Amino acid sequence: MTTQTRRSAVGGRRLRLAIAAALTLVAVGSTTVQAHEVAADQPSNGDPLSLAVVVVAVVSVGILGGLAVILTGTSLRARHHTLFDRCLGGLLVILGVTLGLSAVAEYPTVAVAGLVGGGFLTRSLTTHAEHNHHAELALGTLVTHRTIEGVALVALYQSGSTIGLAGALVVAGHATLETAVVGGLYSERGRPIAALTIGVLQAGFVGGAVAGALLAIVLPLHLSVAVVAIGAGALLVVGNITFSGQHTPA
Repeated sequence: MTTQTRRSAVGGRRLRLAIAAALTLVAVGSTTVQAHEVAADQPSNGDPLSLAVVVVAVVSVGILGGLAVILTGTSLRARHHTLFDRCLGGLLVILGVTLGLSAVAEYPTVAVAGLVGGGFLTRSLTTHAEHNHHAELALGTLVTHRTIEGVALVALYQSGSTIGLAGALVVAGHATLETAVVGGLYSERGRPIAALTIGVLQAGFVGGAVAGALLAIVLPLHLSVAVVAIGAGALLVVGNITFSGQHTPA
């Protein structure tokens, strides 16, 4: 085994450990918040503190995944990209369907409009981001995805703690993969530039989560269902794009 191969193997193990540790952080953080709310007999739907904890945990996941790639010089192989994309994309679609059905059950007309609008907007934003090339293509597309996922996570949390936890875990895994991709693409330009792109990626997610949370707070109930439906439509489109591997440059 050459020195380069050995270094790559060690880097790969470190990346897998970082992903596992980060997902554990999200799971423990989310379940701890839920346990506190159950003990206090308070519902988790839309609770700002609960959402903030999960957002911080998901952002931490992305940062850990990106830094692991930058510091170890590791990049995921093509077959691993395909496997992760198909698994995470399928889960995102399932979450989108579940979320959409829950919204339709409450306000069918509003929910259908939100589903169509969320899906169309997500597809339009993603298509616009794909006008760039190579590393810029990945960064533009993935920042768009992360922003949309921030809104979607709020929608998931609005629908209930169980779905919110499942959504947080899937979004966390997706965040780690996407940030690892961008970190690997920009690592050749130097660690400061790569770290900056990781920060931009996570800022997009936080911005989306804040926007979604503000909408959920100020809107009446039937329009809050629209936010949930928009998040569901976004998840369906992002899940389909992720499953097909369209967001990962060759």
